Amino acid sequence: MAVNQGRSGPGATRRTARVVVAIGLLAGLSACASGTMNDPELVTANTRSNPVAAASVTAPPPGPGPDQGSAGAKQDRAPRSRAAAEVTAPVKATQEAKPAKVAMRTSVKAQSSPRPLPPEVANIEPVPSYARSVAKASKVETAAFHSPRSAVATPPQSAQPTRKYRTRSAFPTSAGASPSTGASPKPRTRSVDARSENSAFHTVPVFWATNRVPEASPKAEPQSEYQPVSFGSDRADGLTKGLALVTIPNIERDTGVIPRPKIFTFFGFTIYREKESREKHFTIRSLVRMDDSDFLKLAAANLDRARDFKGHCFVYVHGYRNTFDNAIYRAAQIAEDMGFDGNAFVYSWPSQGNLAGYIADRDAVDASQPHFQRFLRFVNDQTTCEQVHVLAHSMGTRLVVDAFFPPSGGGALNDLGNVGQIVLASPDIDASILRSRAEAIRQSPRTVTLYANGRDDALQWSKKAAAGFVRAGDVVDGKPTVIEGIDTIDLTPMSDATWVFIGANHNEYAERAHILQDIALLMKHGVRPPTKRFPVYTVQSLNGGKFWRYVTN
Repeated sequence: MAVNQGRSGPGATRRTARVVVAIGLLAGLSACASGTMNDPELVTANTRSNPVAAASVTAPPPGPGPDQGSAGAKQDRAPRSRAAAEVTAPVKATQEAKPAKVAMRTSVKAQSSPRPLPPEVANIEPVPSYARSVAKASKVETAAFHSPRSAVATPPQSAQPTRKYRTRSAFPTSAGASPSTGASPKPRTRSVDARSENSAFHTVPVFWATNRVPEASPKAEPQSEYQPVSFGSDRADGLTKGLALVTIPNIERDTGVIPRPKIFTFFGFTIYREKESREKHFTIRSLVRMDDSDFLKLAAANLDRARDFKGHCFVYVHGYRNTFDNAIYRAAQIAEDMGFDGNAFVYSWPSQGNLAGYIADRDAVDASQPHFQRFLRFVNDQTTCEQVHVLAHSMGTRLVVDAFFPPSGGGALNDLGNVGQIVLASPDIDASILRSRAEAIRQSPRTVTLYANGRDDALQWSKKAAAGFVRAGDVVDGKPTVIEGIDTIDLTPMSDATWVFIGANHNEYAERAHILQDIALLMKHGVRPPTKRFPVYTVQSLNGGKFWRYVTN
């Protein structure tokens, strides 16, 4: 074999070796995931504020991808303790006669637990209130919700120490000014509770229910009354309920970002896994299943401490490609960033948690329908929640739409008197299917809000997988899905056009501070139409109906 001696020798060999190594590293980096980067729903938030991270992630292969979430890294969970600590919620005496349901709720609060609760479960820390701290430290944006355009709020001096949290501008205008006040929006600050100020993290309780098959944790204590559990993607025949305590680090982070340990892989092999730390990451401090009695007692005790959202609860329903842990983290992040100090509930249906599970996930949603309805009835009838709001994302909206607006018309859950707002965020459901439920939606006593986005890449992939049929969360040629009885809000102008990430712009409802504030106002006050909540929404007409569009100026 002829060899070109002019290009041989040690120098050429070293150059060749460097080229081979570079190619190998590039191939490995394309498969690596770091912390939030291995979760598509978290990639969007990180890369929007970090172009370097965006450039390091390669485009996904073609295929359905309408939702967020991935298996992610498993977190270490502390073993259960047998230490006894009873939770006793004070029962307020009253001279007035109460309705039967209120009396039943009072008896739930008063009853004692049939067995001791673990200390970290019994002594739940209160959720730091975002609304309270904003009212103390900066009233600029909260005043924008209700004040006339000419009003300019002056932030009062707060005597409490505050810790700043970065967030994207709630009013992304060309001049950087708030459309409602004419003043430049101030950075949000959040006061840290005295108990959390000396700690590197604080705790957010998330109550959960699932029809996934439970799996015993390898670190479970055989003699413990409360066993730590984990869940896979197998479907169970019944419901499992419990409580998760999620720790959130007291660090600066962008709204919607859920920091998790970095993981680097090379051709499928893990070459580095960062150690989980409560000082830097969201972690699950405790995950225990409970019977109905303990579940109701702890939920009542936690709701009794709410001040900003007293009596309010929300049920979060995740979408496709979500693990159980993904859903818990997202619900905790929403409650934290929204300043929601009521009860956060999660219903986790058995998603496969991976890209290839799209069809299986659609079947899992349908199979979960009776379990989901049973859980909603449980929350409505037996908890102390006075208002139960439902927040569903992507494929999870199929579960909610079929429950409240079934094909047969009427409403399977219309008799649930405590259900308040229904929010459909980026719904991955055929737009024609949603239109076919128009009559049931018109007859429903519920208020429905739909957030759509024409630059939602995940829904574009879903449309391709559905033979080109438009999804209800999509906006085609500036025309969203408009149905009487639904407040449709077009968020397209808020998002940047992109083609890189399969989940880009799919999680704006949880990653944009402005939208979280919009949802908070909707839940707390029921303010409608959207223009009464924010002047950045403008009314648009379409086929005899109307929708609202987010407008930047």
